[in-house]
Amino acid sequence: MGIPKKKRQLIKRNYPKCSVDEIAANTGLSVQDIQKVLGIYQPGRGTSLSKILSTVLEWGIVGSVFLAPFIMLPWLRDASNLPQNAFVQIATLFLASVWAFKGVIDKKLEFISSPLIWPLICFLVWCLSSFFVADNPFEAVPVFLQVLAMGVCFILVLNTYYKKENFDRLILAVLLAGAGIAVIGILQYLFEFSMIPQARPPAATFSNRNMASQFMVLVFPFGMYLFLKTEKKSIGWSAAIISGLILVYVVYTKSLAAWISIAAELTVLLSILFYLVFRKKWHFQIKSKIFPLLVMMIVFLLMINVDSGGMNLKFGGVSEQVKSVRKFVAEDAQKDVEDKTKVSTIQWRWSVWLNSAAMVKDNPIFGVGAGNYKIEYPLYNQKVVKDQQFKIETQPAHAHNDYIQAAAEYGITGLVIIFWAVGVFLYSLVILIKSGSSGKNLLLYAAILSAGFGILLNAGFSFPFNRAIPPYYMMILSGLTGVLFFKPGKNVPQKITNQGLLNFMAIILSLLLVYYIYFNYSMIRFDQYYGRTITCYNQGRWEQCMREADQALKYNPRRKEILFYKGYAGNELGRIEESMKYYEELINYFPNNLNGLINLGLAYEKLGKHDKALVMFEKLIRIMPDHAGYYSDAGHNAMKMGKSDLSYDYLKKAIALNAFSEIIQFNFGVACVQEKRFDEAKQAFQKAVDLKPGWEMPLQYLRLMEEQHSRKE
Repeated sequence: MGIPKKKRQLIKRNYPKCSVDEIAANTGLSVQDIQKVLGIYQPGRGTSLSKILSTVLEWGIVGSVFLAPFIMLPWLRDASNLPQNAFVQIATLFLASVWAFKGVIDKKLEFISSPLIWPLICFLVWCLSSFFVADNPFEAVPVFLQVLAMGVCFILVLNTYYKKENFDRLILAVLLAGAGIAVIGILQYLFEFSMIPQARPPAATFSNRNMASQFMVLVFPFGMYLFLKTEKKSIGWSAAIISGLILVYVVYTKSLAAWISIAAELTVLLSILFYLVFRKKWHFQIKSKIFPLLVMMIVFLLMINVDSGGMNLKFGGVSEQVKSVRKFVAEDAQKDVEDKTKVSTIQWRWSVWLNSAAMVKDNPIFGVGAGNYKIEYPLYNQKVVKDQQFKIETQPAHAHNDYIQAAAEYGITGLVIIFWAVGVFLYSLVILIKSGSSGKNLLLYAAILSAGFGILLNAGFSFPFNRAIPPYYMMILSGLTGVLFFKPGKNVPQKITNQGLLNFMAIILSLLLVYYIYFNYSMIRFDQYYGRTITCYNQGRWEQCMREADQALKYNPRRKEILFYKGYAGNELGRIEESMKYYEELINYFPNNLNGLINLGLAYEKLGKHDKALVMFEKLIRIMPDHAGYYSDAGHNAMKMGKSDLSYDYLKKAIALNAFSEIIQFNFGVACVQEKRFDEAKQAFQKAVDLKPGWEMPLQYLRLMEEQHSRKE
């Protein structure tokens, strides 16, 4: 029997204001009948394609969660974080495009909200302010793109999983990724497995063991979740073994921040479990768990006393780390401060935190701009406490405390937005745990809360959220939290049925995907040639150094830090004017770059441009006010400009900082002669001769002064 004419008119009148499903419910017709009337029905084709895209979405998220930590390109300078970042961002935008195209095919897109969306949007908008306040806005671009990709990731997980009742497939991908990284790291530690390049082993695929330990902090609670949840012996044993391997590897990394974080995670998890048992929301079957738990603990204790040399009783260096903490907390006030040759990592971080806090004080509202911490820190390296490790070779790019760095880069305003997001995340999980629901999902709430708490604590000692993997995993967990929080509220998802809007979303996400591919490709190729440039610089191959740097800039002309190597190579090749142009461009983008300032100052001095050289050395004095050499260079150039009074002041300061340099003593003597301070000049020249016996130039000045003195008499 056909569809009546009135119903046909009603269907066409209401579409697309109402979705096909809503019209079908109101008219009592099937979806296929509605689609036939509208001329959009394609038997089997649309439905099957939609299902294929749904499968791609679900398995794509699972696959990317598992693969992301293993992505590594050994030939890059940044062999791990850069390719991991590229993979995470491109995978996210690809899957978001799939989600949007699925909406186009289905003629609707169901969209659920979450309280966490608003702080994420606010933080994204606040990141945009960095382009206006930063000294170098180009450093804000990668940060903004990462924040945008993570926001898309959150929305993607939220709207892909809200119809799911079981999330174990995704959780298992997280846990298996952790197991794989732990096995690689253990092999590196025990057998010096060196096929994967590492800066600080055992780093698995993260180049640096501290970065790998951050990932373990995120993963560990899910091993305990699977161990406690399952009733199958095989899965229980597997979860216990994986959890044990993760703990062993974390001990091998010797990361105190990770140890503290995992201890805190266990405390949170146990507290929640006691609460659930006390409230009779969960029954713990202790008999089936004790034996694998004991085996795990025994294996753990054995393995942390093994290294590449065999058995020992060092317990993975735990006692050494505890001793370093006790020493920092209880030591005499002056002991390590006076010993400049040996500064503990805890003491060093404390000085960086205090100096970074001064940066926050000077830029309280907007901060210095995303990505600009490393540019501004040189001005603050002695602001509160002298950073004993700060020098040309080692300038921190991170504050080793994500909250302090966030406050420095985004201001107090940005930090408040971040704490807003953290508060919403933790509050949602606490509400879920305290809700009237019972069952195994409570263990999932507990695991997510423990993992989130652990990595947020770790961020107070390190910089996980300046890496690629921790933010990605946190967005996955935050998306799941949003889904779980959405269900008890019995909220109804919003439906987007406007075809024009659906098409627009699909096009925008596709264009973003193309741009992310281009941007990350250019970053990777730049890094590849940057590494080659550094190799040529170290080997003194100056012509090739210039060519490799040119290739790097061809792929990413905004990454100006490589210009130092072009400037140095140009200087070595005798192209002084060309070299200066590179240094000047470098300083324009990185105004506090020590290498650039020093070499540009020396180049100006060599060409007789003493006024410009003086400006460079004055900037260096501002950054390192206790460095005698910069005062000496400033004084020398002031002398060449005929500013004898200024020269005298600078060189007198240089003498105060370093009285055992014959060059400084000699220059100070000359400045004293020009200022007619002959007694001081005589002392300076005599000191220069004492430091370098037989040096003719100060001896000539001394003889000349003696002759003048004799004539007066």
